Amino acid sequence: MEDKLEFEILNGDNVIAHVLFDYEKQRLYVENYGETFMDSLILGRDEPTIESIHSWFEERCFPRTRVDCDFLLESLGLSEYIPYNIVKKTNGVLIDDKYWVRFCDTPDLTWADVDPRRHDA
Repeated sequence: MEDKLEFEILNGDNVIAHVLFDYEKQRLYVENYGETFMDSLILGRDEPTIESIHSWFEERCFPRTRVDCDFLLESLGLSEYIPYNIVKKTNGVLIDDKYWVRFCDTPDLTWADVDPRRHDA
């Protein structure tokens, strides 16, 4: 397992939050850049937690109960439904909004690269 989880949350090409979770220290650092996104991420807590991050990752995935779930996992090269692994492959992109996740190993990725509505896909 990685010692840190680090990513940005974007709305289109606008970075709205930077998230870092240090597994060793069990500390979550979130820098919010002014969008109301954090309200939904915190889920009623005083501060976001790693559980709220993982829960949000799952919200950015196809449902576990989807009939073709195994086929979708296989198409992503995955054998288990682990939301983090799915989001690493899909960037958490959904068809009905422009929020997505950019991990630190893909710093040059843009909305044009991940937009599911682009015509050249």
